[in-house]
Amino acid sequence: MGATKKPVILCVDDDRSVHEALVPQLRSRFGSDFLYETSENTDDAWELVEELLDDEFEIRVVISDWLMPMEKGDKFLIGLRKRLPDAKLILLSGHVDEESVERARKFAGLHAFLRKPWDKERLLAVIEGDSVIE
Repeated sequence: MGATKKPVILCVDDDRSVHEALVPQLRSRFGSDFLYETSENTDDAWELVEELLDDEFEIRVVISDWLMPMEKGDKFLIGLRKRLPDAKLILLSGHVDEESVERARKFAGLHAFLRKPWDKERLLAVIEGDSVIE
């Protein structure tokens, strides 16, 4: 039998600089415990999710921006909840309306909403288990 596959943290944001800041922060806390994947839009993120699930990876955490081309983050997370019922879904955005956060909380089981620029320790605490809805 093959080695156990690492769980995945997926970051979806159309701003590459967010990935460049976020992934090292995650790595600094969780090291090699997770596989870190990124996507710059929801279409690519959906493809990545399907590939990971087909390869039997467990996607434990999804961190998504709200304001992105193609699909807003709340709609993406609502759809994702159906595909990943046990994942922690986190909305990380500088531009979002309260209705979208409420919709994501109600229909996606949003674990947390954090505003950009985010506080590293707060984000890491959320991933480790503390639920925060601003």
